[in-house]
Amino acid sequence: MRQNVPQLANAFAVHRIEVGQVYRQVDHLPAWSVRIAVVQVEHTCGNVSQAARLMGLSRAQMMYRVDKLKQ
Repeated sequence: MRQNVPQLANAFAVHRIEVGQVYRQVDHLPAWSVRIAVVQVEHTCGNVSQAARLMGLSRAQMMYRVDKLKQ
């Protein structure tokens, strides 16, 4: 079981990178990126920093998207 831990950790890291790239690609679709950001913040019970990490963004980028929806 312990031999699989590095493989699982590596797979998780690769997945996070891929997810981050996908979310960055939707920057040309503000409605999508903003909605995704809000869903992530709701999913993490309002923890903006954690939601940003899940999306591969900085906290500032996440707050920008959340604030954009409020406008």
